[in-house]
Amino acid sequence: MARHERRYCRSIRVEHFIVWMRAAGLPTFRKHWGRIESGLSPGDYRISVVNNYDVSGFSGEKHLVFTTVNAFGGSNYLLGGFFIGVGVLSLILCILFIVAFKIKQSKEIITVIRNPQNLSEVLFND
Repeated sequence: MARHERRYCRSIRVEHFIVWMRAAGLPTFRKHWGRIESGLSPGDYRISVVNNYDVSGFSGEKHLVFTTVNAFGGSNYLLGGFFIGVGVLSLILCILFIVAFKIKQSKEIITVIRNPQNLSEVLFND
C-alpha cells in the first residue's frame, strides 16, 4: 500500500468515498462523483468508464450525468425555496406566539392591579 493510500485510510476525508457511503433516501438516486470548479472550454471530451461494481444482480443501472448546481446544491431552486419559506413561516409564527403570550401576560397583570384579590387565581390557574 502506497504512502498516500495509508493516509487516506486513516482519515475519512476523501469526498468520493463519503458520497459513495452515504445512504440513499429514495430507490432512484444519484451519487455525485465530483465537480468541476472552473468552467469547461468548448470542445470534444473523451471519458473512460471502468465497471468496478456489477449491478445486474439486482437490475440496477448506471448512468453518467453532467448537470449544473446552484447555491442550494441542486439543479433547481424549488427545494431550497421551500426550506426558506418554511423557515420564514416558522419565524413569523414564533413572533406571533410571543406577542400573544406577552399580551395575555399583560392582561393578567392589569387584572391583578385592578383587583388584588384575584392574585392567587391568576398565579395558579392553568
